[in-house]
Amino acid sequence: MAAVLPGFSIPSAAGRECVTSLVREPAAPRDGAEPGAMEIATFLGMPAVVASEPMRELLRFVRRVAPTSAAVLITGESGTGKELVARAIHQYSLRSTRPWVDVNCAALPDHLVESELFGYEKGAFSGADSVKPGLFEVAHGGTLFLDEIGELDRKLQVKLLRVLDGVPYYRLGSVRKTSVDVRIVAATNASLEEAVREGRFRSDLYHRLHQLHVAVPPLRERPEDIEALAAWFVRQQDPRLRVPREFLDALRSYSWPGNVRELRNVMTRAAVLAEGGRLAVAQLPEEMRRGEVRPVPSPFRLESLEQGTITKALARTGGRQDRAAELLGISRRTLIRKIKAYGLERRPAPDGAPPAGAAEITHAPGAAARVPHSIGTPAAGTHADIPHAAGTTHATGRHTAAPAASAHTAAGILELEA
Repeated sequence: MAAVLPGFSIPSAAGRECVTSLVREPAAPRDGAEPGAMEIATFLGMPAVVASEPMRELLRFVRRVAPTSAAVLITGESGTGKELVARAIHQYSLRSTRPWVDVNCAALPDHLVESELFGYEKGAFSGADSVKPGLFEVAHGGTLFLDEIGELDRKLQVKLLRVLDGVPYYRLGSVRKTSVDVRIVAATNASLEEAVREGRFRSDLYHRLHQLHVAVPPLRERPEDIEALAAWFVRQQDPRLRVPREFLDALRSYSWPGNVRELRNVMTRAAVLAEGGRLAVAQLPEEMRRGEVRPVPSPFRLESLEQGTITKALARTGGRQDRAAELLGISRRTLIRKIKAYGLERRPAPDGAPPAGAAEITHAPGAAARVPHSIGTPAAGTHADIPHAAGTTHATGRHTAAPAASAHTAAGILELEA
């Protein structure tokens, strides 16, 4: 019998071919699913593919904690699927028919974060020509997802803490307080414990957000998902493609520093370049064929010079990003972006200095980009997406029955060569 994940729908025609049964009420994922089985689900329009026991156990945990109103902190490397988990929490919660609002704290300029989160009155500042509700008000009764919470300014951390404690707040320029009922789900790919020790993140806010903790494992720690996700990504391009065993072996032997997002890009490229109806190892990036994590940059490229300068600045300042940014004459936010772009957070710093980006490790895309952390893109017509500055709201009018997908091995999704 097919293994089924609860309360989801298949987002595409290709996915609907896998449907073997329907469920009218959410049910917990089955224990003892077939090894290598591939389960497909969508959470608020974002598709998910699960084949590993760690991810099945994570979803079972999410199912248990979702009905509560406790704040949830989701941690994990960039591209592991933190937003997908946050959406699952909302979909399984008692607030599932209420608004879902997500915002990337790092995508908003510092001077706009407060007005976006808490709103403002007409005339509160130059250009404030009308009243604007904040994202907290938009999410009233539902869930507010704060991605990259570690990037939030300390002054706003105080205000966020008060809202989490149920204290009414003022819009910018208002003389009347606003009260909201919002569940907070936050995510970070940084070490908030280290940020607390360095004084960049309030310990009281950290503990308030840490009521429930969900750690999303990196892709390298769940190899079963590598083959299943690869099969899914290839199917989205051309379900007729054959996958040689040596191709899958190369995927499994790679460390995937970019996690699912990197795997999606690699498989899309390989499928587009495929010849003769089959994928080839030669179509994989050079660093994967050589068994390396990242290619060695050329010393004659401008990027290499900039990378070397950043590395030296971080080494001179003992890995302190704020001091290194001041030394380089750039903002700390710009420095963090460049550290992540060059992958410096995973390389040992010279002369025994702490690794670059030890506090903020990786980067997640802006909410406006709507790049799924797990797979695919949101299904058209599944939920209404209402842009709201750097955040996106999803309002669900009612909770309806959703079709369920059966479990499939990767070989059942596309033809694997022996």
